[in-house]
Amino acid sequence: MWNPLNNKKRRVTVALVTMVAGAGMAMAFAAPAQATTSPRVVTMAASSPMPAVLPAAPAGCTAGNLCFWKNKGFNDGPGKLAGTNSDWRVFSHATCAGGVWNDCASSLFNADTVDAEVVFKDIDFGGDSRCLPLGASFTDLSTVAYTTGGRSNMNDSISSNRLTPAC
Repeated sequence: MWNPLNNKKRRVTVALVTMVAGAGMAMAFAAPAQATTSPRVVTMAASSPMPAVLPAAPAGCTAGNLCFWKNKGFNDGPGKLAGTNSDWRVFSHATCAGGVWNDCASSLFNADTVDAEVVFKDIDFGGDSRCLPLGASFTDLSTVAYTTGGRSNMNDSISSNRLTPAC
């Protein structure tokens, strides 16, 4: 039996289905979305996320390395390490106390091309730590704290590093 109320419901349902299908078709044939990029400032504060455009490495720091210097402002170095290193006492540098890089870095730059780096206060990946994304650049570690553990100052205190996929 014909019911005018059911007919009205049917017409509203058909209209809605038609509108949704039409919108879907319009989207299917629309031009693809274009990604836009805008330049960003690449200077990192101690708590900044990874920049969209990686900054250029300081002089002497080559791609694929964690680079570090004895003095702030990227002076007296760089020491360059690739990969994971459990004990910086085995890497010599004449002007560091004890003649090794252990507890000697005052500025650093992550020039690795694939992975982030985690630096540790103690050998064998112990103590306080901080993850450094690709392109992380710190000109003065006396103003930077570790982000885990006691959150102590990082200057002249790094003793090991480990690669990590991301921070």
